[in-house]
Amino acid sequence: YFRRNSIHSVVQAAIGFDVETTYGSGKVVGYVKGGKQNITGKYHIRMDHETRFKGRTLTRNRVVEFSRFQILSCRGAIFVPVTEHIRAAALYQLELLHYKARLREQALNIGGAREK
Repeated sequence: YFRRNSIHSVVQAAIGFDVETTYGSGKVVGYVKGGKQNITGKYHIRMDHETRFKGRTLTRNRVVEFSRFQILSCRGAIFVPVTEHIRAAALYQLELLHYKARLREQALNIGGAREK
């Protein structure tokens, strides 16, 4: 997992996720030449079925290069930010519990109820 400040940009799809493209569905197997902001990259998609692409028939499992505008959807990618928010909230809660425990321990030590 990454911290929220580790995220530099958002992309249309992630490697390993299923996607819908302008030429059918497939799975992302690579991303190249993204640039500093990840907006100029090309996605390498392994197609799920036989399809026609630029006048040629491509067989199933053929890897095709797509631009970001040809990626219509990536259903799995919408869950990544949600899990990151849940993780951040859990870390905050844990930090708060540790802080309260330290305050209680200090109060007990100052009050003389506890000797070291």
